[in-house]
Amino acid sequence: MESFCKPDPTTVMGAKKDRYSNIGNDGLPIIGAKLQGGDVMIGKTVSLNTSDNLMTRHTHKDISHTMKSSDNGVIDKVMVSTNLDGEKFVKIRTRSVRIPEMGDKLASTHGQKGTIGLIMPQEDMPFTRDGISPDIILNVHAIN
Repeated sequence: MESFCKPDPTTVMGAKKDRYSNIGNDGLPIIGAKLQGGDVMIGKTVSLNTSDNLMTRHTHKDISHTMKSSDNGVIDKVMVSTNLDGEKFVKIRTRSVRIPEMGDKLASTHGQKGTIGLIMPQEDMPFTRDGISPDIILNVHAIN
């Protein structure tokens, strides 16, 4: 039997040390929490067969989902729902801040796509009489 919770190291086998600070007692991540690689995103345990574990204090096993070691980000949204079999599932949206590079593809919500073709230093950008320069220059033919 699986359950969403914040695993207790005293009763849970295989609990990950110092990796549960970004989840609540319900096992779900806290919105706005900053995650690094290896941090737990969803706290989850499964109960062990007690007849096999008479000699141990562990009643559950940790099966928490962690962030990939190469990823990091901020929890943006958490959605909890149930499937047709009545089982609970969780979807998590994370966001990360990245510096744009040449060749990166961008798209609007309406599907208008573009590619960064040139990144110029601020002093090379055009400016007004008051010294105001644009942050971005778009080709007007790219917008419908």
